[in-house]
Amino acid sequence: MKVHAFAAGPSSKKVFCRLAVVWILLIPLTDAPRVAEASLVDQETTDIAGLSSNPPDDHIYTWIGNTPEWNRKMHVAGYRMGCDAGDARGCVREATEAVQQNGFRRVFLSMFVDEQRAPGDAREYSLLSISHPFIAEIGFDDFVDRYEKLFSRPGLDPASWLRGVIRSIKRHNVRLGFGITLYEDELDSPLLRSPNLPPDLARSVDYVHLFLHYRSDAPHFPEYIQRSRTLFPNAKIIAGLYAYDRVDYIRCSPSNARACTPREEIQLYEQAVTIVARMLKESRIEGIEFYPGFFGKENEWGGWKRRAYCSRRRVQECIADTRVMRQSTVEALAAAMDW
Repeated sequence: MKVHAFAAGPSSKKVFCRLAVVWILLIPLTDAPRVAEASLVDQETTDIAGLSSNPPDDHIYTWIGNTPEWNRKMHVAGYRMGCDAGDARGCVREATEAVQQNGFRRVFLSMFVDEQRAPGDAREYSLLSISHPFIAEIGFDDFVDRYEKLFSRPGLDPASWLRGVIRSIKRHNVRLGFGITLYEDELDSPLLRSPNLPPDLARSVDYVHLFLHYRSDAPHFPEYIQRSRTLFPNAKIIAGLYAYDRVDYIRCSPSNARACTPREEIQLYEQAVTIVARMLKESRIEGIEFYPGFFGKENEWGGWKRRAYCSRRRVQECIADTRVMRQSTVEALAAAMDW
């Protein structure tokens, strides 16, 4: 329908209003359900006018919990958050607070892989993303491990289930991304290939968060990233690094049981962050993600309470080494990105 412009006089305004009413009445009734759905969205919309003010090369993400000073120092563009509690609105509310406080551009949300809840949660996140456009992704952390568990559920076809979840994520917002976390030692998994993961599902992955499990695999990071692209041809790759002391958590190399020495732990981490910083500068990856958050608040991270992460006798050493690694992170990013 062609809309004509009118002069600003009082009589013209009356004519315009009558035509506007007629035009509204002619809107197809098929649009009504979408309008009704939109009315259900929370009104806590975020003013995102300034969210795109960051330089285009700012694609640095961490998990939640940093100090504002460290967010500025690292040019953090957004957080990644786990939403395993099944409370979509509560999780988005927390994400909104982080965005408003830090001026972030993006937030990546990871939901729980639950056979019953996930499809409904996906639809709710899809709807909420309309009024919270900073939400870049709804996805699954530890994808291979969690997807594998679905194959033991009687009567469940995991591929069909996952296809339905992805459709639910896109239901109200086709631009909302679907993402997964992978690790370099999972790239040969049959769960990432047909028939377990049909080609249409592989093409539906919008983001791959590729983390290094083993410090000694750092030199091969570019190779792992390329293999991820082959598996998921439409996905943007975010390189993931564990920015904390993992000497007690996992062996240094997949080929032997020896733990990294603290010196090796730091040096191999520095090698990895230098590699991915260069790849980001060259636009060979979408971004870099660091786990955990708590940059600037290292001693407050709850992980130190778990012996599997750091033995009790080494807690202070773990914290000190983690701070060294994080200072190296800033230096590597600044050198690569010319900050």
